[in-house]
Amino acid sequence: MPEKVAAQITSEVVRDTDGDPQSIERGVRQRLADKISDTMVGLWLLVPEHLRLGTWDLLCGWTQQPTVRIEPRLALQLVHEAALCLRGVRERRHVTLRGFEILNGLPFLARDTAVHHLLVMAR
Repeated sequence: MPEKVAAQITSEVVRDTDGDPQSIERGVRQRLADKISDTMVGLWLLVPEHLRLGTWDLLCGWTQQPTVRIEPRLALQLVHEAALCLRGVRERRHVTLRGFEILNGLPFLARDTAVHHLLVMAR
């Protein structure tokens, strides 16, 4: 996966964001420090279930990438989109409140192109 990832920052702002482990960790820590306001608290209730089921280990195995990489986090975004019964949360279908991206371990929402690269790699 390239070091730059297409990210949906707001409904109209799209830009390439650093996808290296240090930038992701820095961004997530900053988002957590800024506080999260989210109406989708039900998704946060999935965290203990993910831990119980070993979802993270399954996603790391499926992507064949270590935990610090972006690929398992993109896969987790797909899992959470499915939990919301959405085909995608990007572009016009984006989630406007902060918190969804942090739940995926990312400081941004990945765009369709980033998810496409993930799915092509997983073949």
